Amino acid sequence: APPWLATAGAGDMLAGIIAGLLAQGVPAWQAADAGAWLHGRAAALAGPGMIAKDLLDALMRVLAATMAPTTSTTIGPASARREGVPA
Repeated sequence: APPWLATAGAGDMLAGIIAGLLAQGVPAWQAADAGAWLHGRAAALAGPGMIAKDLLDALMRVLAATMAPTTSTTIGPASARREGVPA
């Protein structure tokens, strides 16, 4: 994680991200793992000198990019069903 996460409010943001994932039914280990990744990625986008508000803005960009549809040709359960392959 970037060292600039050592700022007031950054830990509260991490706790909130994880709590939000837990509230949606994500298992604890996965919520902690995903929360830490989202938190670190948002900090990397926000850059040095960030404050907690900057982290929130960057987190919104990370979530938008993470949830955006992709044009990947990776075969997974959804694409397998589309192509008639049993899951």
